Amino acid sequence: MRNYRRYDYSAWDGFSADLDDDGNVLALKSDTSLAVLPFKAALELHLAARGKLLLGNGGECGRMSGYSNMQGFVEGIATMYMPKAHMLHVPLVLGNMMLGNRGSANTRPGVMRDVREVLRYGCLYSPFNRTNQVLEGEDNFVCKLYPVTITEIGPGFIAARERFIARDSGVYTWEGVSDGEVEIFAYNEDGIRVQKGTRAKIVNGSIKLEVPPKGLVIAERSNQLFQSAE
Repeated sequence: MRNYRRYDYSAWDGFSADLDDDGNVLALKSDTSLAVLPFKAALELHLAARGKLLLGNGGECGRMSGYSNMQGFVEGIATMYMPKAHMLHVPLVLGNMMLGNRGSANTRPGVMRDVREVLRYGCLYSPFNRTNQVLEGEDNFVCKLYPVTITEIGPGFIAARERFIARDSGVYTWEGVSDGEVEIFAYNEDGIRVQKGTRAKIVNGSIKLEVPPKGLVIAERSNQLFQSAE
């Protein structure tokens, strides 16, 4: 680990150290990701004052930016990066799944596999490369992931104020929403919407969703439900 670029062994940040299996200090070090947090905060304030948005590549190691308006994403080239997205405002994963599913962004079924894989880790797919060229209509399964104000993430699902996204059938708790009906957008493994005009009920904060095999379901709240709940 001493050659890893995140750590500087010529200085100490007052917190970071290498430990042996018994908890004894082997070396003191400075975590550069931690050390630059004040600079990142100042940079964000500078950009925000100019009406700019700061988008970072990578998970957040500290809370200073986590409580700010800075947005971020992680790359989907390996599943090991996806849990890092949980520290971001929105757990975005860039859809460049080039290791286990090479070229998947070039086909609609490939994009569906990637959306499901990302959701498996409680994350949200962000389009990459030619994704927009293989999707059709404003109700496609990538467009319907957004807008999203996330309230809960879990293995295989995301709950938000606007919608509930699931890759597996089941009964889910959707906290903070009023009882009523929501529109169902169900897609098969090829990314084709297989249900139109279907609605489901939220009862006592719970909703039952039936997901097509290897597909996806998105339950979308109406503006009326927003107004009645807020």
